[in-house]
Amino acid sequence: MQRFLDDLKKGEKIAVIVAPAIKIAFDGNWRHALQWLRNAGVAGVYDVAYGADICTWAHLRYWEQHPDAKLMTQPCAVIVNYVLKHRPKLLENLSPIHSPMLCEVVYLRKYMNYTGKIAAISPCIGKGDEFRQTGLVQYNVTMDHLKRYFIENEINLPDIKIYSEFEFDMEPGLEGAIYPRPGGLATNLLYHNPNLEILNIEGPAN
Repeated sequence: MQRFLDDLKKGEKIAVIVAPAIKIAFDGNWRHALQWLRNAGVAGVYDVAYGADICTWAHLRYWEQHPDAKLMTQPCAVIVNYVLKHRPKLLENLSPIHSPMLCEVVYLRKYMNYTGKIAAISPCIGKGDEFRQTGLVQYNVTMDHLKRYFIENEINLPDIKIYSEFEFDMEPGLEGAIYPRPGGLATNLLYHNPNLEILNIEGPAN
């Protein structure tokens, strides 16, 4: 968090991609939090739910080309790390599709011609490993760190004036907005292809 803010103050060009979980983490003040980021000088604020829509599309296209493929598909970096470190035999079954955050970054780089640095606002500290391994995101800013910064610096979010009803600088996501919910990815896939056979596993007992 601090390195992100320090580089921003130095004039670094940094865009922010924001996980849809921010709407829950900041409740009624999430637009104010995004406005604060704009006021701090970020180059743009982008909705990761759009990247989730891309992630869904990419999985559907993959299964069209590989109808017999049996994939473990999980946007969670912690699950991927577990497989890499403790279950390497499962590597061949891991989905080749990027997580929604990285799908968003690839889209920004390839189609929006964005060339600056990128900070990810997410609920998960484990995303840092994913970002270091790929080199696609330079700052992992957890929502907990951001909330703590607001509290420690006595920033009252409701006092921040919102200048636009549009909270993102590009199209927001559609179905991808439900990715943070249990079974969100499966729900997206089945919405577009009800014939897919998907086993959804949630919780520590599984």
